[in-house]
Amino acid sequence: DVYLETLLHQHKKEEALEALKGIPCSPMTHVIGDDDSGGNGADTNTNDNTSVLPQIHDEHTIENHIGSVLPYTQRKKLERLSEVALELGKYEESARGYRELLRAFPDQWTYWMGLMDSLVLLGTPRELVCGTETKRAVNRDGWNSCRAFAKEVIASLAERKGGRSLRGPYLVLIELEAVKVLAESGCTVVALREEICSYGDRFGPLASCCFADIRPYLRLLVQSTVGVDGADGIPDEVSELLVWAKNIWMENSQANTDAGNGQVSAEELRERRKKLRAYIFAVQVVYCVTADLGVGCTTLQLYSPSIPQMTSEWRTSLTFLPGVAPKDGGQKEILPGDEIILLITQYLQYQTSCESQQPKTHNLIAAAALLEQAMDHSPYNPHLKIAAIGVYSQLHAAHRALSIYNDLGVKQIQLDSCSYLILPLLVRGGLYTSAIELSSSILRLHGSTSKDVKDYASKSFQNGYLLKAKEMVTFQREKMRPSLQLLHSKGIVMDCAALMNASDLNGGLASKEPRSNVPAVKLGEVRGLCGGEGDLAKAEKLITDSESHFNAPSLIHDAARTTSLRDFAFSDNRDM
Repeated sequence: DVYLETLLHQHKKEEALEALKGIPCSPMTHVIGDDDSGGNGADTNTNDNTSVLPQIHDEHTIENHIGSVLPYTQRKKLERLSEVALELGKYEESARGYRELLRAFPDQWTYWMGLMDSLVLLGTPRELVCGTETKRAVNRDGWNSCRAFAKEVIASLAERKGGRSLRGPYLVLIELEAVKVLAESGCTVVALREEICSYGDRFGPLASCCFADIRPYLRLLVQSTVGVDGADGIPDEVSELLVWAKNIWMENSQANTDAGNGQVSAEELRERRKKLRAYIFAVQVVYCVTADLGVGCTTLQLYSPSIPQMTSEWRTSLTFLPGVAPKDGGQKEILPGDEIILLITQYLQYQTSCESQQPKTHNLIAAAALLEQAMDHSPYNPHLKIAAIGVYSQLHAAHRALSIYNDLGVKQIQLDSCSYLILPLLVRGGLYTSAIELSSSILRLHGSTSKDVKDYASKSFQNGYLLKAKEMVTFQREKMRPSLQLLHSKGIVMDCAALMNASDLNGGLASKEPRSNVPAVKLGEVRGLCGGEGDLAKAEKLITDSESHFNAPSLIHDAARTTSLRDFAFSDNRDM
């Protein structure tokens, strides 16, 4: 790896390609379509001249082996060969490597993207091929070849006994249609819609992530039909897609189904879960399409189930799908119907945003009530808790939001990526001590991480793991050091310092003494509010100054090195 990285860093790609071809490696796993293995995953490349297996006799073999005792795998070798060949413009060689990889790993999406880059895009970046100003037609022969290979893989998977459907080969068919729509002017979206519907019919009941797979293509379909006339102001292709999704959730609704008191067979339970997944998938499609259309609540109500219907569907899922709930001592898992509650809360918040009359809180209160009930049944679902924090933030209920955030169990690196959920609400809600404590924990995290990276990177160099040391240093420099959450935390600590008691942190995180045993210090005594007529104005000024960042201490080091107005840098990251 180090030798290859050195050659690539020196732009000696031809030498790197030749070096890769001569590296001995371990054999590939089972390749689909081979009859010799009988579909049992047996090795089909044992006769490869470049295939070697490690021979480890005892600890002496490991201690005295030069370099890594584990050889280069055939998979890794083909990956690097295909990548370097693509960069060198050797598209046939690159496509040959990706085809061999896909026969062994047909669900690996990066291999499909590599095959498309080799055959369809010919190494051209997608933003250039699919640009809005200067569109370049795709390679039609390569497009047909890639589509034919995907069909071949699908047929090979169907012939295997006991083989399950894999999403990759089917999803690449949608990707091919999407690239054609983006690259070719005047191309219709009929084929794209048909492939989306075919994919949804196949995987909607099977995979919970089906909607996430097709969401980019739904948005592309809507954007590509902008300006096209249709019934009720909706383009015909989009209307057909909405009707298709509506039929799915209507056919798979189980709200009026009798759960029964008898034993449920495993097959019947499997079918119930499939119907629930299909129902959720269809509602997600309707929400996504109507949101991109921007047609308002009327169209959403026309194609999606009502809130009472969805609530009834969720309640039915609690009894219709037998199992031990987490609150009753079951495993720490989420319930299959939790996604319905998330969809309902999105619906309620969307209705709130569409309302022009006051008050707007009744929908938010209904959403909070549903989320509280759902969290009671599924207390280990983080998505429900994050949604509840968002609703309580709109209701300005800082105390309840903070308690839910604490139940999330955010630790270590998650502090930097999840604290944005609660920090602004803590400041708006007047919980300045909690805001400072959370910000201080983020500052301590960055300080300890910087120290740990130095220690572990040194140990990696000593043990010969050079690339691992590079990964640690790169993570620290490119991910941790430029963190905006770190700058935000510094600003909160400085802003809230004037709005809290000095004794509030005593007995907190840094002390073992309970906070209730710490004598309270009145804020008025610290800030000079002694009962005069000017106290109210002085208190208001303290709060106003906390939101004014003019002339605040600079948190960005580059601000001190500006030499002209053109290079002016703001004094605080919140001004950016």
